[in-house]
Amino acid sequence: MTHGDAPTQMGGNPVYQDLGLGDIRLCSLAWSRHRDQIRVEFGMLRLSSLCFPGILLSIAFAFPPGSRNEIPLQAKIILENADHLEVLSLDPEPHSEKSNDAFHGYTVLSRVVVTSSDTRKVLVSAFERAVEENDGRVAACFNPRHGLRASKAAKHEDFVICFECAQVKAVGDVGGSFLISGSAAPVFDGVLRQRMSRP
Repeated sequence: MTHGDAPTQMGGNPVYQDLGLGDIRLCSLAWSRHRDQIRVEFGMLRLSSLCFPGILLSIAFAFPPGSRNEIPLQAKIILENADHLEVLSLDPEPHSEKSNDAFHGYTVLSRVVVTSSDTRKVLVSAFERAVEENDGRVAACFNPRHGLRASKAAKHEDFVICFECAQVKAVGDVGGSFLISGSAAPVFDGVLRQRMSRP
């Protein structure tokens, strides 16, 4: 049997002859090509895993193991029993310069102090319901266009809200972050439009 022949059968099992130098070179070339293909595929796999780190990290930090997506309890108490409640319209571009009219790094475009108890109930209920509605979806961005400021006696809590990216950052006596759906955005916009429609 020559080196180029197929393996013969003996007892139902193939028997391979010794390989010549030419066969060894062919095997080496085939393995080299296969190895290069493995490197390319592995490189593509690593690249794909790095394409969306922001999304993966934001999801990981939004939901640490064993946690729930909810408004921190003490922040919720301040919000529901607030003596003072404000809705703010924000410029989503962050500004490093400190300003008297800034809201945690974002310029305030307009603000409305909510004095009506009915409007407060509707606003707070819509906000809390939107938090409950979020099913874990979050975008790898933060472009807040709304803010909510609540104070009760000496305690206060601010909520920097990005309905677009489904994220809320709480700043104040409690702090924290959680996710939200966009269902409450029309309610916030409605309150802000009331101010604009006043003579």
